[in-house]
Amino acid sequence: MQVAAAIMFLFCANVSIAQSDAASGNAAQNRAVASGQMKRPPITKPKTKAFLRRTAVVIQAAKAQVQKNKNFTGDLSKAISHQRYAKQLYAKGMLVRAVQHSKIARIYTKKAIAANKGNETEESRFTAEENELLVNAPKDEELTADLTKQGLAPSKDEDVVSKDDLDIDLSDKE
Repeated sequence: MQVAAAIMFLFCANVSIAQSDAASGNAAQNRAVASGQMKRPPITKPKTKAFLRRTAVVIQAAKAQVQKNKNFTGDLSKAISHQRYAKQLYAKGMLVRAVQHSKIARIYTKKAIAANKGNETEESRFTAEENELLVNAPKDEELTADLTKQGLAPSKDEDVVSKDDLDIDLSDKE
């Protein structure tokens, strides 16, 4: 009888995990991380640079969408602040944190695009390789607190849409 109860418990636990995984869309990754089999791959300078540059492209698209529809939610300026900080962290060699701030920048960018009747693009989606870099990333609130500690509070969307150079991208030489 105890064996049957244990089997039923394990079955219910697995069903619950499977439902949670299905909802998040990352079933294999979630199982691997939970079991301790998956660790974040090393974050290299080229991978970090590619991540930041991809986010910069999405921010430029969001800027154009916000300029067009003028729905100033504040998400664009938040994205720009996080991306600028990611760029600073990259320059200091703090690659893990740079990727994490660029991630939240991309999330805010996607919100700005959606609020301005834009469509999600391929560049705005995280690739499988990018998701691997984000394993065990801190919560977004922690990253926002980092930004605030640095005195890099976002400005207003209205102010950033008129700027030509947002200072969010890395040059080829960086």
